Amino acid sequence: MLTGDAAGHNDPIIGQGLSIALRDAHRTNDTFLPYMTERRTRMRRLRFTAQQYSILRAEFTEAARARRQRVLERIAADPDVALPFLIPTKGPFGVPDHVFEQAGWDALLNET
Repeated sequence: MLTGDAAGHNDPIIGQGLSIALRDAHRTNDTFLPYMTERRTRMRRLRFTAQQYSILRAEFTEAARARRQRVLERIAADPDVALPFLIPTKGPFGVPDHVFEQAGWDALLNET
């Protein structure tokens, strides 16, 4: 994003260069703050999901195979526990917030 004179030259005869630059900086901050907040949440959710998927799908010990079998059985018994598997298609804001909490994944992945 360009700001100040880089965004568009104004004749310096009226002396508004610094004012324009500071206003641009202020407005840029106003615009980017909500974006940065949303992106931080989005990336936290996606990183968390990727970590959980790695535990489920990229471990190949006997315990991991047993874990995958338990997950399939839990999903068959209660399809609501499959919500985490919708994240790649629905996105980080397309499923309920509780899907991004460790307790929910622990209930799905761990022995109970």
